[in-house]
Amino acid sequence: MAFSHPLWLLLTLALPLVVWLWRPMGGGRRAQGVLAMRITLLSAIILALSGASISRSNRQLDVVFVLDWSASLPPEAKAQALAYVQQALEHKAPDDRAAVLVFGQDALVESSLSAETRLRRVTSLPRTAHTDLEEALRLALALLPPENARRIVVLTDGAYTTGDPAGIAALIRSSGIDLRFVCYPFGQAVSPSQCLPPGHAQADAAITALHLPDILHRGETFTLEVTFRTQNAPVPGRLEVRDAAGSLLHTQAYTARPGRRRLSIRLTAGETPGLLAYTVEFIPQGADFYAENNRLQGYTRIEGAPHILLVSPPAG
Repeated sequence: MAFSHPLWLLLTLALPLVVWLWRPMGGGRRAQGVLAMRITLLSAIILALSGASISRSNRQLDVVFVLDWSASLPPEAKAQALAYVQQALEHKAPDDRAAVLVFGQDALVESSLSAETRLRRVTSLPRTAHTDLEEALRLALALLPPENARRIVVLTDGAYTTGDPAGIAALIRSSGIDLRFVCYPFGQAVSPSQCLPPGHAQADAAITALHLPDILHRGETFTLEVTFRTQNAPVPGRLEVRDAAGSLLHTQAYTARPGRRRLSIRLTAGETPGLLAYTVEFIPQGADFYAENNRLQGYTRIEGAPHILLVSPPAG
């Protein structure tokens, strides 16, 4: 039996006093029955307040394999990940179930929980420009029902560029789920921060997010916010912003410094109403390990000039 609020159990120390105060006058079986009912009622109230629950022992194991399918992993690493999962499936107990999801910038379910023992290939196609391990862990948690033993196995290089997996990892472990990270070249680790991805000691700048208004009016001045995540060392370069036609709207020298940083850029909306894409690209002038994460698009909608409807009585 487990208790979510065990401090309420201290009320059991007061049970003898309460029973003495509530003792029925007289004797006989009826008086004893009343006393037993009162003790049972008080005990039930205390157990309810303490959050008592009975855990059912179940040897069936549900496992979610979370495969990093981002562009930072070479093809041979993805082949090793598939081989790792296949070997685990072949050695699982007959009643155990497994699911597989793949992730990059987003997370997709490749196969739901089942007793299958083969994973032929991965057919899901997540966006690979970024690595959002936080979203992948949230999806893995949602796939696991509470009635069985649960485990999540993450195969990754640890080079996540979007989100922060620390919070959801702590929640998963506090829920009694066995969370394991198997880091490329697939040695086991406690957390993704212990993974040593290719180029882990090299400088790398990444654009991880763009923020701009959902709706703009023609000729309106607005702020485009660019979020950078840089590791190990500063990366000098040039930042460019272009519209959907490729026209250069803004350019400036910029040095991406280690950590997360935001840059605000003032722009003016065009004159043509409709959906418009803005592309932001960071062009490094020094060492930058993974250049593919230096470009990102954001979208907004440009509406015509606002109109004012004036209603007035007819003249005269």
